[in-house]
Amino acid sequence: MKKFVCAIVAVATALLVASGCGNLEEIASSSDHLPPFDVSEMTLSPAAIDLDTLQFESNNQALVTLRARVRLSPQPASLPNSPSSQSSPYRVRFFLNAVASDAPTPSIELTPTPEVRPPNIGAELIYTFTTRFSRAQVGAYTFIAFTESVMSGRVGQTARHKVTILDSRASAPQLVGVNSPDTVRIPASGTSLIQITATATHRNGVGFIREVLATRTDNRSITFQLLDDGDRNGLSGDLIAGDGTFTATLQVPSTNSPAVRTFEYQAIDRNNTRSNVISRRIVFIR
Repeated sequence: MKKFVCAIVAVATALLVASGCGNLEEIASSSDHLPPFDVSEMTLSPAAIDLDTLQFESNNQALVTLRARVRLSPQPASLPNSPSSQSSPYRVRFFLNAVASDAPTPSIELTPTPEVRPPNIGAELIYTFTTRFSRAQVGAYTFIAFTESVMSGRVGQTARHKVTILDSRASAPQLVGVNSPDTVRIPASGTSLIQITATATHRNGVGFIREVLATRTDNRSITFQLLDDGDRNGLSGDLIAGDGTFTATLQVPSTNSPAVRTFEYQAIDRNNTRSNVISRRIVFIR
């Protein structure tokens, strides 16, 4: 599954970096030319969807409907047919990309509901999409639209619109406990490592918790994240992803001065709802 998602992201990224212009005759005769149309304008409704207002199905997912109005520039002489048709030299493609890189579903390609031809008002094309979301997938997304040449696969200029998936009645996360060293010895040279862990829970499952954030009380601009990402050899040092234990591995350089530092820890979910606060003190000595 992870390889499949990565492949989708790679395809979307490759499509979005290309842009150019041409005309219908050139596309029809050569795969080296870009489609002649850019998505110059786009509106999307609704821009915010509260899952709690929708009916959940037996698979614990809710059906979400989006409607996009797209304007192409320059206006084509003929409109693209339905997504299943290959008779048009270009087609319009749509993606919903998560803003946060650690989101459960980083990229979704949306297919318009089947129509012989999308209804149009003047130079506008109107598309309707339906997709399903679980409560763990709430967060900030970017809706992306672009035209693609059927022959070359090259794309024109894209349009973007923000979409927020909410769950208004989701309870706040609960920070159960924090484990940090009481005393840390500053190394004579180089750096040493310390590890801090926190345990958090959520009614919607621990996957609904985005992070545990630590803030230094004497200077609140200094923060660090504890993550439940299973990246044991990476920045977090977390052992098991999704087990509710959030981890941070921090460097203590020899340049540190002896001091007493107090940190406040708080879990934050994908609705940006915050948990209770737990404070822990660390004494840095030589």
